[in-house]
Amino acid sequence: MAENRDNRKRLSSDEKKGGLDALSPKKIKVPDKVNVPETPDQSADTGASGEASTKPARPSVSDEEIDQIISETQQLRQEMAKEVFGDDVMNNAERPKNTWQSKSSTGKKDDSDDRKHTRKEYDERKDEHTEKKSPKKLIIFLLVFLIVGAAAFALIHFVVMPALAKPEPEPTEAPPAPTAAAVTPATADEAEPTVVPTETEFEYAADAAIKSMSRREKICQLFMVTPEVLTDVDLVTEAGNTTKNSLENFPVGGILFSPRNFSGDEQAKKLIADTQSYSAIPLFVAEDDDGTVTRQENVGAGSEGDPQGNPQGGPQSGPGGGPESGPQGGPGGGPEGGPQGGPNQQSQDVELTPESAYDNALSVSQAKREVGFNLDLSLVADVSEAIEGGEDALTVDDICELIKSAVKGYSEGGVIPSVKYFPGQQTNEESDDESIPHLTRSLSSIEENDLLPFRSGISEGVKAIMVDHVIVDELDGDKPATLSSKVVPQLLREKLGFSGVAISDNMSAEIITDKYSRSEIVKGIFAADIDVILNPDSISKYITAIEDALDNGDITEEQLDLKVRRILALKYESGVVPEADE
Repeated sequence: MAENRDNRKRLSSDEKKGGLDALSPKKIKVPDKVNVPETPDQSADTGASGEASTKPARPSVSDEEIDQIISETQQLRQEMAKEVFGDDVMNNAERPKNTWQSKSSTGKKDDSDDRKHTRKEYDERKDEHTEKKSPKKLIIFLLVFLIVGAAAFALIHFVVMPALAKPEPEPTEAPPAPTAAAVTPATADEAEPTVVPTETEFEYAADAAIKSMSRREKICQLFMVTPEVLTDVDLVTEAGNTTKNSLENFPVGGILFSPRNFSGDEQAKKLIADTQSYSAIPLFVAEDDDGTVTRQENVGAGSEGDPQGNPQGGPQSGPGGGPESGPQGGPGGGPEGGPQGGPNQQSQDVELTPESAYDNALSVSQAKREVGFNLDLSLVADVSEAIEGGEDALTVDDICELIKSAVKGYSEGGVIPSVKYFPGQQTNEESDDESIPHLTRSLSSIEENDLLPFRSGISEGVKAIMVDHVIVDELDGDKPATLSSKVVPQLLREKLGFSGVAISDNMSAEIITDKYSRSEIVKGIFAADIDVILNPDSISKYITAIEDALDNGDITEEQLDLKVRRILALKYESGVVPEADE
């Protein structure tokens, strides 16, 4: 125990001596007295020989006195170092470890070991850390700058600049009556028109109407029938309760009259007006004035008789018709008569020019509108004679110009023009009335010749095209265009970009009904993208066939809605339905 105390005193004395020797030779004020207990026997006599004399035993010293001495020694050392090095050195310099300064004596752990670096070392380490960190920040900054710059460039180049460069369209209002579209006419040498599908107010109105229609009502809109098929009456010359009840049961899309239904203009007006009044949705009203649909003789008012038993003939209307003439069929006629069937048949009295075709179509459409007709089915675009050639034959370009002028005249007169027979008339001379005719020309020849008048009419704004019962050998050698999934979709819809109403040829023709069942006809019409079923032999049987096809999945509701949408949109646009619903 006494030996341990001696070691403690010796350690404290050495620490004090080492601390003082480390100081520079500067005068330092040292306390006059250090409280060290005096021991009289502590001194030792040394003889001449240098040998130490025997020392008596030292008195014991308490632990509290030792701790007080050590504490005062450390305090003295700190004060001396502070005068030499300043205040900071004591915060950073390493302090000697003392086993006697423990938690029990100080109350907390000495934290001097955590602060070993001087200010210079701290600054050096800070600079080193900054140098290591700066390149990373620079790289991140550059990446962010590049990303923001690329996004700004893309926004300006692809959004802002095209918007500034695109001219604003002039505001237009929907016309109360149909007018010709302001599209540059196409000729045989011009490229195909670019059709950009857009949603119009008329299509919106059609969509709204479809939502409130039953499936049966939508199916009935596809039919354009004679009044006799509608009412199941042999001959209709007036519209009464039978017509009213029939339209309630079969709300068809249109009525096809023939000359035998009329005895004069006033009777025709009343018959058409009464029929319209019974229909919930206004009807397309047309006349088979050239007999090509119902296959009747073309007899007009003022004629000597009607082979169907109507001595008065038809209303005083039709292309080329004047006060004393009946329907003549084509737009090329003059005041005293005109060609029956198309613009390529020249009148004997009037030179056939685009101007005369326009004037004639305008006057005819105005006369038809006065009676109550709103759709014309007489305009034929046939280039057969032009292709075959001849001394007096018109060229394909001539026919295109006549079709364009006639379409414009009909539209401005307030009647919807349609062009027939798409895609072209038969070329096999051996065909008879019991077999389906064929169009045997090559597909390239059809595109370069037969399709051009239809393209010209589409560019002028025609909204209805009648499709012929003709087999196009190059596309579909088995089915006529009215039932083929290739002819109308590929040539009319895709090639010519036509989005209007496609009307079938006479669907009661024996060349169709003898070969195909109603179920096959329905599936064929939907596959061919035909919208209007013209002159079917029975409404109820076709309704049943369509409903069965829908239930079996052979056709879809989406296909049905698309057809009805085209029909209703044309009615809104042309004024058949007076005003589109807001």
